[in-house]
Amino acid sequence: MKSDVAVGALGEARSEWNAIHTELVDKQSGDVAWKQGRLQGLNHFGGDDVLSIAMKAYELYASTNPVSARAFPSVRQLQDEIILSSLELLGGAPGSEGTVTSGGTESIFLALKSARDIAQQERGIRQPEVVMPSTAHPAFNKHAHYLGMKVIRVPVGLDFRADVASMKAEITPNTIMVVGSAPCYPYGLFDPITDIAALASDANLLMHVDACVGGFQAPFARQLGYQVPDFDLSVPGVTSISADLHKYGYALKGASVVLFKTAQLKEASKFVFNDWPRGKYETDTFAGTRSGGPVAAAWAVMRYLGQDGYLELTERLMKLRDKALSHISSEPRFKLIGTPELTLMAFSVEDYSLSDLSERMAEHGWILNLIDEPPALQLMINATHEERIDEFFDHLSTCMRSATPVASGSSDGAVAEY
Repeated sequence: MKSDVAVGALGEARSEWNAIHTELVDKQSGDVAWKQGRLQGLNHFGGDDVLSIAMKAYELYASTNPVSARAFPSVRQLQDEIILSSLELLGGAPGSEGTVTSGGTESIFLALKSARDIAQQERGIRQPEVVMPSTAHPAFNKHAHYLGMKVIRVPVGLDFRADVASMKAEITPNTIMVVGSAPCYPYGLFDPITDIAALASDANLLMHVDACVGGFQAPFARQLGYQVPDFDLSVPGVTSISADLHKYGYALKGASVVLFKTAQLKEASKFVFNDWPRGKYETDTFAGTRSGGPVAAAWAVMRYLGQDGYLELTERLMKLRDKALSHISSEPRFKLIGTPELTLMAFSVEDYSLSDLSERMAEHGWILNLIDEPPALQLMINATHEERIDEFFDHLSTCMRSATPVASGSSDGAVAEY
């Protein structure tokens, strides 16, 4: 029986693993049953076999430290090989470089840091601004806060994609970068990357593509014949791109990459310091000491799946996506937001309180992702949802029969899960 009294992690005496294991499992009793497909985001499961490979590789490298390539050259080699494959997949050219990071948030930080430093060095800009659609991830604002930058968010068009003309109108002499998403996190829609990149080229600006969700899925969907717009480093004007390995790359958290079109951009993303007794300190990530486990796990999953494995997983999930879209189109009270290119989507439920629906779905074990504007539900499909899509929509229909109705088009304070 759980105690209501808070107890610290550090006990007076040693504990045996069996007791520790039992307590850890007990603490998980209130967590969502994500392997049963009850979670609509946060986990990107590629199968028990993929997870097993990742865990074994992680264990091998858990105590390595990527901060020192001299001590752990194997980790640097793994990172270099991940970057090489990522560049091949995402339009890199000779001279392009990249960094393995802890996640999309860190990848975006490095892209912004690089842009800021180059703007200071080459243009003397001390109050840098970045223009982006309102659907861009909050990580841009988070890092702008730390880096002394200003973010200008521009309302999207009626199609919920970036309005390039409105973005152009916000460019000032202090603008250093424009941003687009592939796809955006709220709705799963690709911004018009080629148009934003052309705007960047015309204005002599850098251009970052946030492909954290789609970067390791879109290339394979395109190979399978799905219509995916151009979005990567091969697009003229795109100068950097972020893509998460721990999303549709199926690696363990946290693993991502940020790729730069030139070595100069990569160099500007680093931190170098000499003014202390120990000597030169240089890191190519925000973090210093960290585990090499996520790097090894990402490398192992890429090697294990290969092109064929990623294609097979992508095909399965895209078919599952199409099944979800069929459910949405068959219910008159559901309205799809835009036309999603990949397996992230959002749809509104007309005339119902989403917070009430969320509570009722939670009684069936489902954790919903809710969007505030417009009020909508978000689905981010992965392999745990196989054999669960019908059940999800059946439970949703059941809950709608007893949920609280609201005035048409109104919002009831839905909160997104990240």
